[in-house]
Amino acid sequence: MKKKVSALLLVFFVLTLFQTTIADAPAGTYASPFSAWTEHTYVSQNAIADIPKAVESDIMWMYTGQDAQSIIEEEDPGAPSAAAGQRWIVLVYHFHYASGTGTFKPSDAISGTTSFYNANGTQITPIATASFSGPRSQLESVVPDNTPLNVGDDVLVLYGILVPTSVGYPYIRVNSGFDGSASSPVYTWSTTDPEDIFYRNTPTNIKAVSNGFDSVKLTWAADDEADGYQVYRSTSSSGAYTYLGTTTSAGYTDTGLTTNSTYYYEILTVVSLGTPYMYSHLSVPVSAKPVATVPGSVKAASAGYSSIKVTWGKVSGASGYQVFRSGSSNGTYSLISTTSSTSLTNTGLKTNTTYYYKVKAYRVVGSSKIYSGYSSAAGAKPIPGTPGSFKVARASSSSIKVSWSAVAGASGYQVLRSASANGTYTSVKATSSTSFANTGLVKGRAYFYKVRAYRTVSGAMVYGGCTAVLSAKP
Repeated sequence: MKKKVSALLLVFFVLTLFQTTIADAPAGTYASPFSAWTEHTYVSQNAIADIPKAVESDIMWMYTGQDAQSIIEEEDPGAPSAAAGQRWIVLVYHFHYASGTGTFKPSDAISGTTSFYNANGTQITPIATASFSGPRSQLESVVPDNTPLNVGDDVLVLYGILVPTSVGYPYIRVNSGFDGSASSPVYTWSTTDPEDIFYRNTPTNIKAVSNGFDSVKLTWAADDEADGYQVYRSTSSSGAYTYLGTTTSAGYTDTGLTTNSTYYYEILTVVSLGTPYMYSHLSVPVSAKPVATVPGSVKAASAGYSSIKVTWGKVSGASGYQVFRSGSSNGTYSLISTTSSTSLTNTGLKTNTTYYYKVKAYRVVGSSKIYSGYSSAAGAKPIPGTPGSFKVARASSSSIKVSWSAVAGASGYQVLRSASANGTYTSVKATSSTSFANTGLVKGRAYFYKVRAYRTVSGAMVYGGCTAVLSAKP
């Protein structure tokens, strides 16, 4: 759970945070301590007569060296400056009194003078300690470690200790209960070493793909607790990375790039707890080249008994397109044409044979063509066209004349009739002519007609589409 606490108003250099994995060994012992940078819940009880209290705590920030010295000088002017071989360490702890009866004091769990140890297990006696309260305080929501808290309180407690530089990063001994049989408090241990920080996960499942001739689209797995992500780019896998921007979504589109140039990207997670920000490690680099977008909306339709028309959507930045054809959807595709148009009519085909098409876009860069991937396949069969100029008119009191224009490649035409517009149509005539007089009809009754062309292929009739329905009365 992300802590929502008031922030430090002072703006100091923030110790860069690094991600690591906590060992699977039992944590909380001196040999396998918790990371103080992660939130842990424990029960504080220093004496058998004390009421146990559930507490959550973790380190929010840590300052050392000159950064810590600057805080000390501002907050506790009476504290000594670090001499040679010494340094101040300022730990900003977050405490949340989760449940219990009565009040809880942070010093009951972590004392500013007795809870610090070195890596050898020796208690650290600070050369000096600092106080962070009073009228000079520039820090918001900071209370002394002996402040009584009520259930539900969230506070920041700063521990300032002046220690020899040889101490390194201290271990923290935390009161986490009372052993009645031994009549002594129980302690768990945590480490403040920044290399043990496990605050934010590095972004994962990062993908980089071309998003057009001059852009790359990045996506990654969203972190529900992240406040944002920073995106960095380089032109080489080992080169210097340039900050591009911060986004709150799990994706980023980088534009204005050079076609066919490789770009490398790294992402880090940003978590804001006010000022300053916390960061994860940079992710593993991913790369992509901007190329023309794959053509979309590819369609193929018969354009006559021996031709098919292929159409597709225009691709931004494309110099032209290549059209490929195959005899099966998963077969080998051969280039049949290069065009700057967004359509192609493929002629000289066999009637009623299915042909499949794919399209690539390309962009000319220098003297080279940089191609997109293949589009999805679209298939069609050449069939006779639909007759045009279709007319139906009364010829006499018992006949109706039906006429139409010739269709290229047609062997003949079939005239279909029905008693209603949406009824069942039956063939009343097959003819090689472009007109037909339907006789023997009932005067005043409506008759509905449509016509289709056909082409004879190996003894079989291959039909084209029907005309619209027209009607007349004798």
